[in-house]
Amino acid sequence: MKGVSSISSVNSFPTTSPYFYSQVEKQWPKRFALSTKPMHMRHSNGCKVRATLDANKSIEIPHQWYNLVADLPIKPPPPLHPKTFEPIKPEDLSPLFPDELIRQEVTTDRFIDIPDEVRDVYKLWRPTPLIRAKRLEKLLDTPARIYYKYEGVSPAGSHKPNSAVPQA
Repeated sequence: MKGVSSISSVNSFPTTSPYFYSQVEKQWPKRFALSTKPMHMRHSNGCKVRATLDANKSIEIPHQWYNLVADLPIKPPPPLHPKTFEPIKPEDLSPLFPDELIRQEVTTDRFIDIPDEVRDVYKLWRPTPLIRAKRLEKLLDTPARIYYKYEGVSPAGSHKPNSAVPQA
């Protein structure tokens, strides 16, 4: 059926090609369950998109966020206090933000632990499926396969809970 993709959400490998799937299955045979539960969603252009969820839901949710700033060779300048125009201190932010958010904002650690409560909520809609953009490939006349990430499977129907849940 045109406009329909099948996605394996265990590791988001697209499985539209039987050859590709068989090669991946040979490499990681235990990562793919034989029985899958289909999940349907409507895309904004009205096409029905199909994704498959692993029956045993052995989906890995990350345990840590990666802090890009830790690996930058040149660190970004600190935000300035609006009154003093000096670099803002963590205590200046405390009336506005919870301490945990301030700690994450000012840390130079490479990885930040994701709280278990946040990981539990992420499991409700993770991983988000990748969808092949066949019409864009055709429009660009490219042999490359182009995929986009569909964030509409979250309860809010967008990417917003990705940052809103941890902030709450």
